[in-house]
Amino acid sequence: MATTAKNVVVIQDASKGLNLRVFYWIIKALSLEPEDMVTVVAILHEVYTPTNFTYQSLLLFPFPPIPFVVGYRITVDNRLVGVNQRIIDKALANKKEEYLNNEELAQIAKQYESNKVGLKIKLFTGSPLKDVALEVAIDLQATWVILDRSGKL
Repeated sequence: MATTAKNVVVIQDASKGLNLRVFYWIIKALSLEPEDMVTVVAILHEVYTPTNFTYQSLLLFPFPPIPFVVGYRITVDNRLVGVNQRIIDKALANKKEEYLNNEELAQIAKQYESNKVGLKIKLFTGSPLKDVALEVAIDLQATWVILDRSGKL
């Protein structure tokens, strides 16, 4: 009897921090074999939109203005306000850089490679989170779907 390779999809909210505990759990709990694939799907559904504000209006002294950044979180497809595509692209690039420079994730990738299990990381943007997660899981033909516990789908 021929077995097909498993395709495990781990869905995480990229708007929050990276949760690496799930990768250790996958190695211990799932009986992955060579040729199996683990795909991390990080979905960025919120971005921090900065606004410029100077602190001079709050000071009574004639010092030069002290600019600081104030902002708010907004969903990437907010139709009411609209989000600057440059801000989304920058947030996506920062998240990609964070994943590529994460030393613990690099160690996990080596461990998966030693077990001959593939590991991919894919970044997506979109909102609502649950719709994007469902669409991506179907597109990747997932055998297993693991939802990050902090991701409120």
